[in-house]
Amino acid sequence: MFPFLLFLALFNRFIYKSSLNPIFLQSVLWLVYYVLLALNIDTYDVRIGQVNLFILLQSIGFSLGGLFCFLFTKKSSAWETKPINENSLEIVKKNILFLFPFFFFLLCYSFFQFYRISGSVSLAKLADIRENLAEDDGKKYGTYGLIQFILSIYLLLYAVSKTKFHFRFTLFYFIFFYFTALLGAKAAFLFFFSSLLYILVWQKKISMSKVFLSVVLIFGLFVVITLLRTDSSYNTDWSFLSDVLLIYSITSMPALALTAHAPATPFFGYQSFRVIYLWLNKIGFSIPIAPVLLQFTYTPLPTNVFSYVKPYYTDFGYWGVFILPMLVGFLNNYVYFKSKQGRIGSFILNALLFYPLIMQFFDDQYFRWFSNWVYFSVLILLLTKIRFYEIRLRNSNLQSEY
Repeated sequence: MFPFLLFLALFNRFIYKSSLNPIFLQSVLWLVYYVLLALNIDTYDVRIGQVNLFILLQSIGFSLGGLFCFLFTKKSSAWETKPINENSLEIVKKNILFLFPFFFFLLCYSFFQFYRISGSVSLAKLADIRENLAEDDGKKYGTYGLIQFILSIYLLLYAVSKTKFHFRFTLFYFIFFYFTALLGAKAAFLFFFSSLLYILVWQKKISMSKVFLSVVLIFGLFVVITLLRTDSSYNTDWSFLSDVLLIYSITSMPALALTAHAPATPFFGYQSFRVIYLWLNKIGFSIPIAPVLLQFTYTPLPTNVFSYVKPYYTDFGYWGVFILPMLVGFLNNYVYFKSKQGRIGSFILNALLFYPLIMQFFDDQYFRWFSNWVYFSVLILLLTKIRFYEIRLRNSNLQSEY
């Protein structure tokens, strides 16, 4: 398996000639994952052969989908990287400044609503807050999580637009990160920082050594947040910390292998297309909805994440492990090539897609995040295409005429 994954990574690097191409990044990430898993396989109740087919099928599918996209877009200057359109940047810059009060109000309002519901804004009570938010299948957390993600996109557009730093953004950042810590929102935190790092590397504003240091710091912060969420009765010695590192790195695929069985699903796409069925229920259908949170399994390390191919396998068997990553790989590469043409909307969306790429070892953030991707796309479209500041100016001129 290792020689094939190495060949796949080298092949993708040769084809796309860029270290930021999502197809190349995906093959490298899975190569590193496989090496770490092979070195620690004795920790788990599985053999390396039990996970090989899952890794092989999804890797081939993702790369093949990207290759199809490359062949499809090759005629449209796939090699040329254009700077972001200056006119689009100016629109975003003015929108960022004009809409600052709205987003700042949204952040403050969410913060105080959170306090009203949880009764605390203390990091010391993080475990209790998380338990409260996890009730009702995590719907409370889902609402605040969506707010965090939307605010992240605003901050990312602020970073891309090169808007001159102002003291008011300092307060915005402070409340944003403190709110993220209160939520224990590792996903929102990683969503923002992974996208930001990708943007900074793309724009050559940060060296790879600083990227590596940032990754180490972020991973360390994850461990700290995990310790804050852990009951004080746990013995947090080195063995506990090493288990945490394994759980947050490679435990998902052994867990998938242990829970893999003949696909049994109530109907087509029960797990994979959960969000679509949620939308259908809102317009009058009555379709059973798959739970958000999965049951823990023991590998023997406890985990309730099983990599991004878990729902594909549950719904469609090994064909799903191959075909759905192929579709995802095609779409990832399509957005990547669009971003190379200097389109700021595609540029931001391409950066956001780096998050589900690195989350592949944990959970599916593509199809099961379908509604979020719709929200993100609409927000990006609004902030990059509509001149909100001109709307206000136009309305003020109309009022002066009367």
